[in-house]
Amino acid sequence: MDKNTEIDLWELISDGIKFSRKNRKVILIFFLVGVLFSISNFFIHPFQYKAYYKKEFIAQSSVASNEILFDVINGLPANLRNSPDFRSLKGTMLANINKETRLKVTIEVYEPKDIDSILESVTAYVDSISSLREKFEMARAQSRKLLSVLNQKIAECDSSKKQTRFSDCLDLIQRKQNIEKDLALNRIVNFVEINPEFVFESNRKAGLLNILGFSFLGIVIGFIVAYLSEFISRKK
Repeated sequence: MDKNTEIDLWELISDGIKFSRKNRKVILIFFLVGVLFSISNFFIHPFQYKAYYKKEFIAQSSVASNEILFDVINGLPANLRNSPDFRSLKGTMLANINKETRLKVTIEVYEPKDIDSILESVTAYVDSISSLREKFEMARAQSRKLLSVLNQKIAECDSSKKQTRFSDCLDLIQRKQNIEKDLALNRIVNFVEINPEFVFESNRKAGLLNILGFSFLGIVIGFIVAYLSEFISRKK
């Protein structure tokens, strides 16, 4: 950097300081307006800066693919999504090294006790989708038929009239238990906890950025207004 450039830089800084001092009232007014506007946001949008709890689940369904569930979860109707009980709900597709996908559902609530009612509302909404309900009822009917067949084969295992390998009988019993478990759930989608603990988010950073952002914006607007005011006065 040569001497002339260094002098120009110091002159520019000096002019900026002089300009700030001369128009400090205008700049201060807009700075305070920015601060007041940021504070008003805490009252206009109180939930946006409120602390919340986060919990993650894996969504599972025997009749709906992860892609379909992804669209359903992220496209919930307004009456569910705008509920004051929770902050947000979103689905994210996960893939492991074998390229097997899972649907992770993240729910953010203001009170941990609200999580059960939200899950019930979402599950009931999915159950109400007619196309999925039809597939689910057909799958349940097929499961009941298969369960009947398995019961007959297990009965044959207990009978001395027909010899069956012990390992085959154990496999039949296990398949029967899995089907009975699925039938007992009686829901199109089920949510399995990834971690039983809630993650607490204080959200202080968002509040701080709100104040700093609007305060800085107020200063910038103050400089612009002061500059335009001087420019207009010179033209007159």
